[in-house]
Amino acid sequence: MVFHSVDKMTSLFVHLNAPLMLYGMRHKWSGNYVLPDPDTTTFSQMFIGPLAVYLVWQFLYWLKVYVYSKEKSDRVTSARWLLDSKKGFIYNLAIKPFGPAYADYGFMLLQLLYTMVVLLPGWLLYQYDWLCLLFILFVGAASIWNGAGYYFEVFVTRYERMLKEAEQKNN
Repeated sequence: MVFHSVDKMTSLFVHLNAPLMLYGMRHKWSGNYVLPDPDTTTFSQMFIGPLAVYLVWQFLYWLKVYVYSKEKSDRVTSARWLLDSKKGFIYNLAIKPFGPAYADYGFMLLQLLYTMVVLLPGWLLYQYDWLCLLFILFVGAASIWNGAGYYFEVFVTRYERMLKEAEQKNN
């Protein structure tokens, strides 16, 4: 949590708002919300449906980026940016095993696997309010930890610079 950074606070809001709203609507507030009944909601309903939506999106994205806009390949997409980084985690998982010719498909496969892993706990979070609350607290604690690490790094760097400047003035 970095309060003076609009980008970081916007990202925190985007990533924390949906779980907070769902937690409140599903577990705490009474009202006429159009939410699935937790007693009749199955795991496959909360996994297969969103996965199908993702697969449609991925296919449309593939059409847009790799078929229709192929001649505009100078535009940077998230996939291109991640795959062009020669020392990143995605590079090691997508280019090394699949080779440069199939790196884009390897990246899409990694995205599919990531989406499936992220969708897995959704049903449990929907069923159990204590687990959903623990998840939200974990995300909040992680953002505080990351923000504190950012501030610590920034202020330590500034302090070291001030010490070096003071040392140079004294010499």
